[in-house]
Amino acid sequence: MKTSRRTFLGCAGAAPFILPGSIWAADVKPSERLNMGIIGTGKMAQGIMNNFRGMDEVQIVAVCDVDSFRRTAAQERLNEYYKSNPKKGTADVKAYRDYRELLADPKIDIVYVGTPDHWHASVTVAALKAGKDVYCEKPLTHNIMEAVAVMTAVKKYNRVLQTGSQQRSSKEFRIAAELVRNGVLGKIKSVNVFFGGAPKPYDMKAEPMEPGLDWDFWCGPGPVVDYNSKLSAHGIPDFWPNWRGFREFGTGGVGDWGAHMLDIAHWGLDMDNSGPVEITPPADGKNHGTVLKYPTGVEVIHTSGQGGVTFNGENGMVRVHRGQFELVMNGQPFSRFWDKKVDTGTSCEAAYTKAEKTFLKDAKVHLYTAPRGGHTRNFVDCVKSREKPGANELIGAHTVIGCHLILQSYYHREKMNWDPVNFRFTNGTGNPAWLTREYRQGYGFPAV
Repeated sequence: MKTSRRTFLGCAGAAPFILPGSIWAADVKPSERLNMGIIGTGKMAQGIMNNFRGMDEVQIVAVCDVDSFRRTAAQERLNEYYKSNPKKGTADVKAYRDYRELLADPKIDIVYVGTPDHWHASVTVAALKAGKDVYCEKPLTHNIMEAVAVMTAVKKYNRVLQTGSQQRSSKEFRIAAELVRNGVLGKIKSVNVFFGGAPKPYDMKAEPMEPGLDWDFWCGPGPVVDYNSKLSAHGIPDFWPNWRGFREFGTGGVGDWGAHMLDIAHWGLDMDNSGPVEITPPADGKNHGTVLKYPTGVEVIHTSGQGGVTFNGENGMVRVHRGQFELVMNGQPFSRFWDKKVDTGTSCEAAYTKAEKTFLKDAKVHLYTAPRGGHTRNFVDCVKSREKPGANELIGAHTVIGCHLILQSYYHREKMNWDPVNFRFTNGTGNPAWLTREYRQGYGFPAV
């Protein structure tokens, strides 16, 4: 008896199993493909669409954007691709303005959420309720309440979620985290995470409206503000729109790069299912310097700049960034590739491979290793196996909660105590109102 794709995907409650990659890499029948919808077709989505459309077992069947130019351009681009590659799918991609119409299509199995931050969780929860598996960009949510709601929804609807913390799929970060988890550095004293600061209230000047843009829908849960092309660029932007820099829509450098770097700190400290218990803002009033204290007593310090993550241990130090790696043991440099102008004759791979071969050959702790094809490949594999991806909802939510607590320290300049199990402030600190936002009428957060 043959098992259809939908029957297979419906067996979420059964014990997970993985089919050999060769089966899925072979020619895939159209009835066995995962039908995918793309929600948000801006700059980040361009590369993501290339990744997914290249997989034999995935066909992008629909796109959605509140900007008519961008959604039409994405639709046409995909149709041209499928015309040229008929074995990958059919050139009949649909285009929607309203993501709810896309989610109502029962043929769609998986969705990509590439909207601005303030829409991430609303769209994700709606997709989970609609029975879709979700790949959502980081930061996973715009506030703490939304992070809890996403975790609840994934569990309630028995879905698969991957968030775009793709550094988990890069080997230099895994090796750094494994060095920490296997005790190579000894007891960890502190961790420095390097990223930008908090967003500010919206203050951009009004510009003529972009033709074909549903601005009310773009603003969505946030307030309706004056249109400015720095938020939603005319056409397909060749720059990163600056909605990240404003509190109404983004989470600043803390949510942008912080969702990457704090994620690696959590990975190395084995805090994926926990979080800080104490949050102390800097005394100088700056937007960096907040200290997160974890249940183990380790302090994670938000440091300005773009310097990756540094784990400081009693026996040594490892710091890691994209394409950069350095290990110091007992005060002596062991392996390093940090500045290509200085560290000539070597590479990042050579630096972390030397550390791996020397210190991890008998490692007891082995962390998630990405498959060939990386983060998006891991998501699709897990949709099929019903296992949790390398950056699942628990990981993404606990990371972003840490980011939001850092933001609250800059917004309110108060020391806070936090319960990372029940997601609430303790000891009379903080304010429950800080856990959520005011949602505009007509764009309330969906009930889980």
